[in-house]
Amino acid sequence: MTRIAGVLVYWAVSAVAPALAQDTTVSNLNRERMVGVVAAGGLAITGSLIALDRAWFEQYEQVPFQTFNDGDEWYQMDKAGHVWSAYTLGHYGKGLLDWC
Repeated sequence: MTRIAGVLVYWAVSAVAPALAQDTTVSNLNRERMVGVVAAGGLAITGSLIALDRAWFEQYEQVPFQTFNDGDEWYQMDKAGHVWSAYTLGHYGKGLLDWC
């Protein structure tokens, strides 16, 4: 039984040891830039959601959330648009965060 306990202690220590190592990376984070980027990003997202709501949905009656199969209407083109948008926003977002 002591051999099993020793193996378990060794396993637990070896699993935690990398987390206890001293961090040697250098941070060149410019906090003022980061605050500006995060604030501007939040405002841009909020503004675009409000603009899309007013442009697309304001004229319709508000009903509870519902789903339907729109495969025959858009032929999955909206999915391609979502993939392209997510990639593009992620690419430019990473560039902004690297700048900080």
